[in-house]
Amino acid sequence: MPEAIADPFGELLKRLGEAHETRYLETLGAYVNLSGVPDSYADFQERRNATQSAVRTGEDILYQPVMFGWRDVDGEQDFIMGIPDLLVREGDGYLVRDCKLARHVSDRTHPEIARQLELYGWLLEQEYGEEPLRLEVLLGDGEILELPYDGGRKALAELDRIKALSRISEAPYEPVGWSKCAGCPFKLSCWDRADQRQDVAVLFGVDQKVARQLHADGNGSYADMLQGSNIEGLMQLNGVGETKARKILRHAEARYTGKVLQIGRFPHLLDRPYVMFDIEGVPEQPEEWEKAYLWGLQVFGGSQEGWYRGAVAPFRDDGDWRCWEGFLDEARDIFEEHGDIPFVHYASYEKRMINRYVERYGDPAGVAGRVLDNLLDLYTLVPKTVILPDPSYSLKLVEKRAGYQRSQAEYGGEWSIAKYIAAVETGDATAYEEAIGEVLIYNREDLEATWAVFQWMARDFSQPLG
Repeated sequence: MPEAIADPFGELLKRLGEAHETRYLETLGAYVNLSGVPDSYADFQERRNATQSAVRTGEDILYQPVMFGWRDVDGEQDFIMGIPDLLVREGDGYLVRDCKLARHVSDRTHPEIARQLELYGWLLEQEYGEEPLRLEVLLGDGEILELPYDGGRKALAELDRIKALSRISEAPYEPVGWSKCAGCPFKLSCWDRADQRQDVAVLFGVDQKVARQLHADGNGSYADMLQGSNIEGLMQLNGVGETKARKILRHAEARYTGKVLQIGRFPHLLDRPYVMFDIEGVPEQPEEWEKAYLWGLQVFGGSQEGWYRGAVAPFRDDGDWRCWEGFLDEARDIFEEHGDIPFVHYASYEKRMINRYVERYGDPAGVAGRVLDNLLDLYTLVPKTVILPDPSYSLKLVEKRAGYQRSQAEYGGEWSIAKYIAAVETGDATAYEEAIGEVLIYNREDLEATWAVFQWMARDFSQPLG
């Protein structure tokens, strides 16, 4: 099955990972560079031979060493190869260290990283007869985390599971999920198949555990569910109470009919102005804290709509602070003109970032506190008002129900992050301004989309039910 074309954010993460590794290598001094772009098994064998030679001579640091291992499983011999980032000598032994952008590694957060390091440890033991001194991960924030070594037991068990999966005649059931599948290059293929079979996993509010239980009970289709399920039956599932059971059935109905179902009254009217509010920011990066580089505001509704206000981080060392000050100035001007006007945002990001920036730079005039007091999260109101025949209540889906159309062919939160970081990385002020120009359009349309959803809710769903 072909992968989708790599997205800008995925390419950005790849570049950030390579830069993180390069910066760390520069701190190590001399090392044996065993990296390369092999074309054949012979090339890997040559790098393995070079690795063995470096270990025999007791080199202190080996970069991209190649290790081979074999094992007999049920009469078959498995060949396993691994290429850790580093082998580092301490005394008479070596520790294994890998560079990752992740800031947390455990069986709950990033089990794949733990298994990868465990497998490298097993290969080191197979090649040289000694357990690794330690397994270490250089995290994205520069911390070195030690992982336990279990002799490769968990890693080899995972390889056994993958090998078994590769041999079955049909793919096992695996529920799709809107967040779970968001960054996967096979998302479209899996969603198409799930849609075709009317899989319950595409319903909003049906989590992975519930989807597996329904599938195991023969109710894996939401069309079949509507025929055979009832509230009491769904409540027999683990983690499903009466409220959740009712919502699952209503979402199944909406998805099956393609209709929007009203379940509550939207509590706001179009009788006053509102501020649409949206932030563009970047997550924490190596040696960089989480930043908001664009604070977008625009007044809609009432007798006079306002202009788009975008507080942008200037291309300078104090740009983060000046961007925050710019936002506070714009918000103060809006309060002076409109009084305590609601600041409408979509989901919790805006509230979290205001609190973070108050901690970082303070709020001497109390403007940020006033914004916090007037925040109105539209995302929390939409699911209380309507049941949508969509797998998510994300703005990008709900705005289409409201009839909003964007002008840009490419857009989205991850797209804007990739645009911004790529511009900053170049160190070119012109490239920065060009990128910010595109992101400004995206942010302005985010505000327009939020207002379109707000209008749709207030216009069509503000009357009492029944």
